[in-house]
Amino acid sequence: MRTLTRHVNQARKPAAAPLDDATQQALEHLAAKGFRLPDRPAGERPTLPADVTELSDEELMSLYAQTVAWTQYAAGQCAIAEVAERTAEDRLEEAKAAAIVTGSGKTATALKASAADNPAVIAARQKHAETYALRKLMAVVASAAENDTKFLSRDLTRRTGISDQTRRNNKWNT
Repeated sequence: MRTLTRHVNQARKPAAAPLDDATQQALEHLAAKGFRLPDRPAGERPTLPADVTELSDEELMSLYAQTVAWTQYAAGQCAIAEVAERTAEDRLEEAKAAAIVTGSGKTATALKASAADNPAVIAARQKHAETYALRKLMAVVASAAENDTKFLSRDLTRRTGISDQTRRNNKWNT
């Protein structure tokens, strides 16, 4: 039988990426209401064994607790990524508008075309692409973690149902 161990990360946690002003303000408002996003759990995100039925009840519950912690963390990081993407999108629109206003084209089409080549617009577009990609990837990670949690929950429920049935049978058959 396979034994699970809870890995405790003794190494220094990696530094978090700096948050933009909108995200920082949102987190401060959240804290003022008495909430905070979950911290990164210790160790690495657990992977499910090929056959969870081989785990003891204690091992399954430990794996479930670890998976729930990672699911909560992933959901929080996904929310941060969504806010960062929205902020980057706003900054891109602001950069485009500023480039159009200061542009030297004679028509709206010429102004928009010259704005697309503006270094500030190019940088804002790159930042938006990065935040979009991170948000999409975080959504996949959060969904996978949630699916793992649901899967383990179903097995816990199945075991509880078997245990209850056995207890009822023993009560009436003794």
